[in-house]
Amino acid sequence: MGKIKNILCKTPQLASDTVCFRGHTHSEKYSKDGIEYLREETAFVREPDTLEFIKNYVDENFSKKPKISIVIGACSTGEEVHSLNMLLGDNAKKTDIIGFDLGKKAIEDAKSLKFTIKNPKNQKREKLFGYSAHKDCYLAFPTEKPLTEKQEAYKKAFNEMFEETNIEQPQKGLLAKFCSYILGNSKDSEEYEYKNFKLKDGQSNNCKFLQGDIQKLDKIVPEGQTDVLMFRNALYHLLAVDKMNGFLRLPKEEKESKPIMEKIAQQAYKALDENGILVFGEQESEQMTDWSLVSKVLLKNGFEPIWGKDKDSLNVWKKTSKNT
Repeated sequence: MGKIKNILCKTPQLASDTVCFRGHTHSEKYSKDGIEYLREETAFVREPDTLEFIKNYVDENFSKKPKISIVIGACSTGEEVHSLNMLLGDNAKKTDIIGFDLGKKAIEDAKSLKFTIKNPKNQKREKLFGYSAHKDCYLAFPTEKPLTEKQEAYKKAFNEMFEETNIEQPQKGLLAKFCSYILGNSKDSEEYEYKNFKLKDGQSNNCKFLQGDIQKLDKIVPEGQTDVLMFRNALYHLLAVDKMNGFLRLPKEEKESKPIMEKIAQQAYKALDENGILVFGEQESEQMTDWSLVSKVLLKNGFEPIWGKDKDSLNVWKKTSKNT
């Protein structure tokens, strides 16, 4: 089963530390259950090691099925959905993918099938601040270092699915504007170069986007028919709380977060088919999610950990034959 790291997340974290950890960031107003803003952080081929594990797991366990079902929660504007779809190879032809998100505008943008990749003009400043943002810019722009074999494969798959276009650049959200201000990037067009893309005709007809809530998964997908359920790097929306107008993030108290996580685990177990997997992100504990609590709840509700980039904090969980 592997050792589960006991992360108690006692140290406060500046929320802005996680806001910029990927390339495309904006926020959306969503006033429900105490959530005032949704921070949408996304990129193409985000966390490739996890995506590669999912691809290989699908190949090994579901290739003989006539239909494969994948559900991606907190899908933001759709990059994660298309990233996994373009890595599935031959299995993509018989795979239905549903992407859902709480944000209404995020889903509208995902349905547009139009995307923007930006590249920082000042690479030295990016390195100075230490961000791992703009990780998908190699798909669209020349790079200083030669691409790895995997990156070459991802770029080829991207070019087969998308074509460059001259669509209008999206407007930045409040949070992204604030990050730009703090970093001195108020004149965004002077700091970044952009390339815009759209999905080629006939591509990704197997992908559907809708507004939905992970805690009400049974309203989105039928029982026992999902093979892969992804909800990556979004638990903090539900299990952590931002203080000081979003500048400081702390884990919620267990009495508040445990019932939420139990509901998520129960909904996920109900949705997954036999041998189905529940996939979280590689950054969960860094975003002030109490991973010790999450792990205990998942074990109690019929899941076992099977993989993780960090072997002490496994982020892929398999549905067991019996819900205990």
